[in-house]
Amino acid sequence: SLRKKTLGVDELHFYDIYAPMVADYEWKVTYDEARQMVLEALAPMGEEYVAKVKEGFETGWVDVYENKGKRTGAFSWGAYGTHPYVFLNFSGTLDDVFTIIHEMGHAMHTYYSNSNQPYIYAGYKIFVAEVASTCNEALLMNYLLESCKNDKDNKRRKYLLNHYFEQFKGTLFRQTMFAEFEMTAHKMVEEGNVLTADNLCDVYRKLNEKYFGSECVIDDEIAYEWARIPHFYTPFYVYQYATGYSAAIAIAAGILKGDKAVKEGYKKFLSGGSSLHPIDLLKLCRIDMEKREVVQSALNVFNGLLDFVSKYESQRGHIGNNLLSIIIARIGACTHNTGNAGLVLAESMSNSKHICIDFYLSLYLEMLGNGAVDHSYFIGKSASCTIKVYGIQFTCFQLR
Repeated sequence: SLRKKTLGVDELHFYDIYAPMVADYEWKVTYDEARQMVLEALAPMGEEYVAKVKEGFETGWVDVYENKGKRTGAFSWGAYGTHPYVFLNFSGTLDDVFTIIHEMGHAMHTYYSNSNQPYIYAGYKIFVAEVASTCNEALLMNYLLESCKNDKDNKRRKYLLNHYFEQFKGTLFRQTMFAEFEMTAHKMVEEGNVLTADNLCDVYRKLNEKYFGSECVIDDEIAYEWARIPHFYTPFYVYQYATGYSAAIAIAAGILKGDKAVKEGYKKFLSGGSSLHPIDLLKLCRIDMEKREVVQSALNVFNGLLDFVSKYESQRGHIGNNLLSIIIARIGACTHNTGNAGLVLAESMSNSKHICIDFYLSLYLEMLGNGAVDHSYFIGKSASCTIKVYGIQFTCFQLR
């Protein structure tokens, strides 16, 4: 419904789902600029990690540009005993920067595993295959949001926020739907049913109805989409995008907080190959995938952000001096164990606003607002700060 309202359409079709929710904004970068952005974004990983990524850029790991006869897409590949190779089709967009840092995450995972494990244990399992790549993307998102927090307008920030929504939709939400489709198809075979194009189309259409809801027009053509998804030809691959994304968000949060145990555990994870069970490898990073909280915390972040944006969009132009009270449902303890989270906006006699605010909701306000948050607020001090949301000034304070 938020996308439908933002795009200003009477009916939301599946082709509208891929339309950006922000005004056209061209964020062009050269390959040299993209490399520098990647290196700076990965700085929290430490000098040794960054130096190895830089070495990869400078010593022929990467096939960069589009070329005649070259296939589309991007991936990382290689063989034990050699450095990994990264295949790109760089065209100078911000999406290309995310692609580079994503594929370099795969490459570094391969590099560390191959360097520290014998051949038999060097290859990592599907369950953790997307953790390193997605963790890198999360670090890049943090870097880019920081780099534009003092912009005079919100164009870059809104562009990033739209990208953030698309990441969640494509990586966590849509891939879970793909996984349910795959699971249903296998279950049909186990129960003695014959798979045909018609019954697979029927299953896929019903799943789209379930996942996208009544606000979206279910076009007839969407029933055929399953046939063009190449990942289905590698059995039970797609679900790990959702689990990997959830784990990566938690790992990146720990690294950015300066949690040495998470950072050191993550380096051990990257070097582990398949020497341990994937669940145990992630436990090195203090991520327990046997508990639903890891996935749920990622969903909570998305739901909280979506809820906040929806409510705030409905109030734009109507805040003024009117009493506004927005209560956002409990976000829950994510990676920082803050417990209950809520946001209360209340008008004071001085016409400023006072906010009791959770870490993630502060982040949402920072991304949506016109000003920056004093980050001393986030390090446990009894500090206050001032921010602006759509030009309205708020005072933030922390309750202990």
